[in-house]
Amino acid sequence: MSEFAKPTHTFASASSSIGSEYFLAPLVFACSTGQGVILLDLRRNRYLGLERSDALTLSRFVRSIPKHEEWTDSDSANDQATASKPTRHGVVLLDQRRKRYLGSASSEQSVANNLLQSMLKEGLLTMDPAVESGLVSTKIDLKRTLVSIEEDVLLTPRVRMRDIATFAFFLATTAIALRCLPLRWLVRRAHDRRSRAYAKGYKPDVGEVARHVCTFRAIRPLFFVAKNHCLLHALTLANYLAHYGEFPVWAFGICTEPWTTYTWLQHENYLLDASPEKVFTLEPILAV
Repeated sequence: MSEFAKPTHTFASASSSIGSEYFLAPLVFACSTGQGVILLDLRRNRYLGLERSDALTLSRFVRSIPKHEEWTDSDSANDQATASKPTRHGVVLLDQRRKRYLGSASSEQSVANNLLQSMLKEGLLTMDPAVESGLVSTKIDLKRTLVSIEEDVLLTPRVRMRDIATFAFFLATTAIALRCLPLRWLVRRAHDRRSRAYAKGYKPDVGEVARHVCTFRAIRPLFFVAKNHCLLHALTLANYLAHYGEFPVWAFGICTEPWTTYTWLQHENYLLDASPEKVFTLEPILAV
């Protein structure tokens, strides 16, 4: 996705709010890419995109809008230069799932104003810094050397009937939860469960994690294939490991070229159900 498509319609002008300060709303998370900024709205289970020039404009008014390492000072200069142009027909917000444009504008000031107004209306922004969801994303580093427990740690587990029964139970309950419950509830539950464990003094045991992951890996082909089922796989494994007292990070990442979303489990530089080749092109947007 080198650039979002460009529509011809324009939002009606709204009252100016340029002098105010804005914050990402609760349950809205952001990450930057070489092309712009992606937002994850957990309340509505959707991704939305901003062009780089629009993200730079927005970052002057909204805290927590990240800037990518590939962006340069010339991008900011080019963004400032657009203010002198009489017209600018650029997409400012794109719903990635529905491919629905939420706004466009014709000048730098109206871009910012219409962006802010449309995002307030969509519930993506708030003007109240005290509003918090209690859901804090953990920082993970995908640039370090990563080790895949699933592929690089080769153990031959002794699979017992109770292991299969435990796997089947968590697979069934996870599948039902994904079908019946909103993603935000599942993410918050995983976040709170992990936070409680650390508050009680939990310390990860990589050896135990590897043993349980290898058992899980040995049983999983009996029930489903992992390809194209990363959400079911990651959450089932997270619930399975929690049963044994292990609480890795549940991570979500995106790539814009081509548009890809992926989710996996990770502890420090250990990938539990993914390979470095799968995640090194991703930008983390949420980790709990």
